[in-house]
Amino acid sequence: LIWVVWPSVVTPLRVYKLAGNVSEKASPWNLFGNEGIIWPELLAQLQADAADDTVKTIVLKIGELGLGPAQAEELSAAISAAKRAKKRVVAYLDRGTLTTLMAVAAADVVAITPEGSVIAPGLRAEVSFYKEILDTIGVEADIESVGQFKSAMEPYTRTSFSDPARENLETLVDGLYRSLLAHTSAARSITPAKLEEAIDKGLLTAEAAKSARLVDTLVYWGELLDGEKKVGEASLAWPKPAETPDFGS
Repeated sequence: LIWVVWPSVVTPLRVYKLAGNVSEKASPWNLFGNEGIIWPELLAQLQADAADDTVKTIVLKIGELGLGPAQAEELSAAISAAKRAKKRVVAYLDRGTLTTLMAVAAADVVAITPEGSVIAPGLRAEVSFYKEILDTIGVEADIESVGQFKSAMEPYTRTSFSDPARENLETLVDGLYRSLLAHTSAARSITPAKLEEAIDKGLLTAEAAKSARLVDTLVYWGELLDGEKKVGEASLAWPKPAETPDFGS
């Protein structure tokens, strides 16, 4: 008898742990070495894993991540590109926000911890006005503007919005909000109206988020990772493993 033994197939599993501040480039003034996430480097790593034939599954563990709408759209595009490259993409949330939901909506599985929540009250914009502060030191801003929507310097000459400036900012925020609704609802296969109904509640428990189809499953991180490891060996892709042990827990 001749026995043929086939080698076991190992399916590499890439694990990304994303939390903290997001920057477009490293600061030359950082004295302590904690840059947070350098966004172009993260996107480049995701692109490399999408092109790597040995990588079959990408898991994104997202904590308190300071994403703007544009960065959320970029992460969503990276996830979609990985899926087109036949990668399975799993996203895990400790707590969901409007931007993180948009970022991971295209994943094959969106999971959240059972004790988690989704806080998605919409978008807002804040503008600080400095005229009264300047008045206290006897300084007056001398600025010329041409056109009623040329409002960039209003914080130095006014104590509140002019009507055109308010209209301009409200239009911008409303456009971003509608874009977030359209993108997220399409990726989650729900209507924008249903998504907006969930957002209008402001705070959703994990169970309510699942009922609203914002997430797919409730599971603890360890259980999810153990389940994914059954089909592949896990390796940490981001951030790079540190030489010192992690005492965070």
